[in-house]
Amino acid sequence: MPLYIADYLAGTGHLSTVEHGAYLLLIMHYWSKGGPPASDEIARRITKMDNRQWSKSCNILKSFFSDDWRHRRIDAELAKAVEISKANSANAHKSHENRRRRASGSHGASQVRSHTPSQSHTQDAASTEAASAAAVPGKSLISPEAFALSDRVLLAMGIENGDPMSVGAPMTVQGWLSGGWDPETVVLAVKRVIARGHKARSLGYFERAIADAHAELTRPLPEGSTGPPRRGRQTFAELAIEMEERIRGSEPDAATITIDG
Repeated sequence: MPLYIADYLAGTGHLSTVEHGAYLLLIMHYWSKGGPPASDEIARRITKMDNRQWSKSCNILKSFFSDDWRHRRIDAELAKAVEISKANSANAHKSHENRRRRASGSHGASQVRSHTPSQSHTQDAASTEAASAAAVPGKSLISPEAFALSDRVLLAMGIENGDPMSVGAPMTVQGWLSGGWDPETVVLAVKRVIARGHKARSLGYFERAIADAHAELTRPLPEGSTGPPRRGRQTFAELAIEMEERIRGSEPDAATITIDG
């Protein structure tokens, strides 16, 4: 989550130390979940305040949000982050497709091109969805499928949801899904990387392996040979008959051919 320190301090100079902590907890929760808390009570629980503290500071904290706990700046940053994650995934996918095209020739290129329009359509639809989500109150920019896949990826990495690395993971995964990546292929690629003993510092570490896995799935099958069947070994008698045919220029009578031993 980007934190612009100068802007933050300029807008929060009137907060107490406890209120600073509460506000930061609220915006971090907002960022990691992709949307606002569902109610005032949920918001209170996020801040870790008791009822007395909450009644004293609730209105001050609410002044940073709209009535439904929407935060305009975080919504804008979320939409931007989803687009960046989606673009990174698309770029990784594109670079590996280009490499595969060079390796497989024109036939592979036609296969790759057949996938490109649908991928572009998926990305355009995801962009529209992200923009719509930011405009609709209470709607998260991150889909339930992204949250579910994020949990599976973190589990494969051996990371719990409370770990600092898990913050923002659903948003990264949303970019993968918006880019057209298959959830099962994503999980399999992550498991393969972890099985090799690699330690990831972020989910972006897996993007090349995931792109490779998808490129492998769409790689064209090798073409079979259309030439004549290869001739097997010939016996001495067969070779003699063939030589006789070439010398005479006509089909010989097998009865007139003798082979001296």
